[in-house]
Amino acid sequence: MKSKQRALFVISNALGHLNRAIQLANQLKENNVLSFFIVEEKYIEFIQKSDFIGIRPNSSPFGIGMENVIFENSFSGYLDNLIFRVLNRGFETRKLDYEIWLKKVKPNYIFLDYQFEPDLIVLSSIVVNKNIKIVIFQTIFNTKFFKNLPTIFSTNSPSEFTKNNIQKSFFVFKRIVKNWFNYLKYFGFDNISLIKKNSRKLINNPQLSFDNRCFTGFTTIHQKWIMLPIELEFDQLKIEPNSFYLGLYINKDSAIGNENDVLLNSILYLKSKFKKIIYVSLGTLHLKHSRGYSEFFFNTLIEVANRLPHYYFIISRGGDKMQFESNSGLNYQIENFVTQFELLGKVDLFLTHGGANSILESIFQECPMLVFPLNKISDQCGNSIRVDYFNLGKKMTLKANVEEIVLEIENIIYNYSYFKQCISSMKRGINYQNNLSNLL
Repeated sequence: MKSKQRALFVISNALGHLNRAIQLANQLKENNVLSFFIVEEKYIEFIQKSDFIGIRPNSSPFGIGMENVIFENSFSGYLDNLIFRVLNRGFETRKLDYEIWLKKVKPNYIFLDYQFEPDLIVLSSIVVNKNIKIVIFQTIFNTKFFKNLPTIFSTNSPSEFTKNNIQKSFFVFKRIVKNWFNYLKYFGFDNISLIKKNSRKLINNPQLSFDNRCFTGFTTIHQKWIMLPIELEFDQLKIEPNSFYLGLYINKDSAIGNENDVLLNSILYLKSKFKKIIYVSLGTLHLKHSRGYSEFFFNTLIEVANRLPHYYFIISRGGDKMQFESNSGLNYQIENFVTQFELLGKVDLFLTHGGANSILESIFQECPMLVFPLNKISDQCGNSIRVDYFNLGKKMTLKANVEEIVLEIENIIYNYSYFKQCISSMKRGINYQNNLSNLL
């Protein structure tokens, strides 16, 4: 029997990332590859239940360009994080972790989260084994809307998409100007030069390149596996060299917490009593990433339910503690966790924060969406635009009032057959690529 090869996943510890990573690891297992995951303590059991091995990190990603996500609630996050790297403390601690992981796992493959892509600076300084294949692993939709446009991970995320050339040109110009203003404000040209100078000192790699807008540019050196369907990208997108879209990846066994079988079994009864069943979830980190606006949204939703007595609302709080007058009403119930994938196959409408994982599950289960991004600096903003653009649902804002949400829900229900047809057509049109042997 051929000896097992090994893969090391260094990936962002969020369910949307981990779910598709596990789906890929399951397919790697069929190719005789054993997978190890670098995960925080709270996900160790989740990884073990999926029949893989979890390793706790002692360092933070070295990736440059994530400051506005990691430090989104800190006014000094940009500068503090840059100074930390310039002094090499971040580099040294990350390097030590990688040395331990490589010695323990002895990987044939390293799958590196594309949000941690500049960890390649660290990896390139210690990986001398040419037999180790490094793959950039992308679990969210492409962040570029137009050629030469700054990435969506900025404080100027787009709020709309248009094909009008004049509007498009103005949109691109405005984003570039705003982006450079932020670099002047937070970095300054001196800081950018300092980062480049110190990073190049760490390793001697003539292929290492920097993008002044997002401090990346490594994707032409290593393969990028995009765990999403290309059919959901805009037609203006030009695929980057060495990038491969792998289709609709869904981890059907992704539930964390107590499975609510009673809830799933009650759907048939609820359908006999109510016109439509509406499921609501903003993920498991909504309070942190919405800066508290999600609590306002959930309480607004209770009033929305009161205004729509013919609809039944199943509300998942995602584990976050919030204040409600009651955990149940005549036409709503509030749960801590639910088995989302199964539930989406039974409900009629999904009110979501717009994470890539939630959108893909909705497409697979053919459930139209109403998307409420948690903030303007994450991928959810671009995801909501895709939902709207391809008529898979509509996009809104967490600050929407009761009347606006009621109006949009009724609009989707009134045109339900149209949205259902669009999302079913999208599912049928997606090209599923399940054979990884050509890429390994």
